[in-house]
Amino acid sequence: MVFIKKQNMILTLAKSAFKDKSLPRTLMDLAIKNYTEKNPLKGKVIDLGSKTDKVSYNDFAKKDRNCHITYTDLRPASENVEKIDLEKKFEIKNEVYDMVLCFNTLEHIYDYKNVASESHRILVPNGIFIGSTPFLIPYHPDPNDYFRYTSAAIRKFFSDTGFEEILIQPLGVGPFSTGLYYIIMHAPRILRPILLTTVLLLDKFLNLITNNRHTGESYAASYFFVFKKK
Repeated sequence: MVFIKKQNMILTLAKSAFKDKSLPRTLMDLAIKNYTEKNPLKGKVIDLGSKTDKVSYNDFAKKDRNCHITYTDLRPASENVEKIDLEKKFEIKNEVYDMVLCFNTLEHIYDYKNVASESHRILVPNGIFIGSTPFLIPYHPDPNDYFRYTSAAIRKFFSDTGFEEILIQPLGVGPFSTGLYYIIMHAPRILRPILLTTVLLLDKFLNLITNNRHTGESYAASYFFVFKKK
């Protein structure tokens, strides 16, 4: 289970709840920040299913000066986003991108294997795929919501496509925050930081007295993963 080591982790999550930002989204942004501190986004990058170019990870990801991101979606919400159907062959030449990003999108794609195989095709040799997908979260169609993936499923369909696993990381703090977060988000906005801080502290206390026995995949809100094209 991912624990953000910095002391302001709980404060960051509480502030995000006040701003209507989901727990999985905030944990994803923090995971991106941690990963890209040593592995910055670089070269030609394509974001599959971004919807907009005003994505939250832009405030967290470290980027090289030569990084250029192309944003794509089936239903673009801004002018700087190119239209793409992730269930069909991408209208993109072979081996043109250094990195592929795909955050909180795979659950909405019925032919998810197409995303993996087409991403592999458009990546240069040793190119990197960085993604995330929710696990213990409510149904949320956009326009559809098909799947929840375990780490075994993520590992299987990416390795079958020719990717090498770099990282698969469950994101969350513990059962209280994962289980109660979406109830908390229905509370008045002013109360959300207080309620979320309470359940996060309960999780940290539970982890302390059980030697982290209640962390890990059983209570993952989502997964963050990185693969490399062989």
